[in-house]
Amino acid sequence: MTASNDASLEEQRQLHDEAMVHVNAGVAARNSGNSEAANSAFAIAMDLLERGLALKFSKADDESSIRLGKKMARYLDMIRGQVSKTGDGGAMPKSTRFNIIDLENPPERYAPVLTLLHSSSIHGNIFDSMKCIFGFQDNNAKNQMEHLTLLLTNYKESLETPAPVPAKKAPKQRRPNDDLPKDEHDAAVQAVTKLHARLFDNYIKWCKYLRVKPSFSAEPLADLVLFFLIWGEAANFRQTPELLCFLFHSLCATAQPTLTPKESGAFLTSIIRPIYDEVKKDNDKKTPLGERAPHKDIRNYDDFNEFFWTKACLKYDAYTIKEALGAVDKKGNPKDAKKTFIETRSWARALWSFRRIFLLNFTLFCAVVGFALNMALLCPESPIMYGPDMGKELVLFGKYYYNPKA
Repeated sequence: MTASNDASLEEQRQLHDEAMVHVNAGVAARNSGNSEAANSAFAIAMDLLERGLALKFSKADDESSIRLGKKMARYLDMIRGQVSKTGDGGAMPKSTRFNIIDLENPPERYAPVLTLLHSSSIHGNIFDSMKCIFGFQDNNAKNQMEHLTLLLTNYKESLETPAPVPAKKAPKQRRPNDDLPKDEHDAAVQAVTKLHARLFDNYIKWCKYLRVKPSFSAEPLADLVLFFLIWGEAANFRQTPELLCFLFHSLCATAQPTLTPKESGAFLTSIIRPIYDEVKKDNDKKTPLGERAPHKDIRNYDDFNEFFWTKACLKYDAYTIKEALGAVDKKGNPKDAKKTFIETRSWARALWSFRRIFLLNFTLFCAVVGFALNMALLCPESPIMYGPDMGKELVLFGKYYYNPKA
């Protein structure tokens, strides 16, 4: 197929753009489960891309068309690969997206951890169970399952292959053989115990401070799954660790399999968003004149987090805590979650923060001024003022200098 120079380049661009429209339509149809529409759109896109690649160009136009041609070839290979997986007339597979691990076809090294996650005596598949109990989002569950699998596998492999110990320290620091995992399953169980102790160290301290008993379940792995799912949807509330401790403490006690699963997104809608609305409402606070309220009257994340260091927070649960955060008195001031620290903003704070820089500059300035005054006014006979090129006589700042050796 031969075309004129400009016409060939323009036709190639048009074929590419039209093919991309059908590719996007095919992807959308595939994600919605409409395999017939997806196959039809991909077939049209393949035909358009093949026509674009079959165009011939002159030597002068080859350089201009080669980049777009390579792009069209990559799309064509990608579509052919997708169609070949389904076979002729078969249903298109649903798009599977993952970050690092393909959980549908995981490498062998992740098998022990995934086995634990799918074989809980209480929940069965722990992530699916927690998602149904509290209504976590599907993508959050997928991301956190991959996240937790990677963490536990790293712990497992570190337990299986302990770091070598120098010969001199070996008798004191060598691990007893009884502590070494017997097999991959035992290593995965020990990894769960180790990560559980490290992750919930702050939660245990929080419970000790409030003098309440930690609300752990019978399965440490279920605790890990629940916390990571909460953390995954907490968004900016990851900056409030004690709020996360409170949410875990409140929800873990009710984390039992249910026959009435909640819809995906229920956790975000019923717990996270109401708390965030209270933070936003406080941040948008206005004065009676309609101006933004001064910073000393606005609570930030730290102020809300301070409320969870008090026993008053234990009167509420994860679903009613928004009432405590939004409670105000007749004057509109916070009633329960009060601002505990009122910072004072002034230029003195900036000066104090950069005091070392200012002090250094002032010291250097004094040193330079002192040196100049000493040389020019107080010590006219100092040898440092004379050099081989200054001559025998010199007048500087009205002072007469004489070098008898010149």
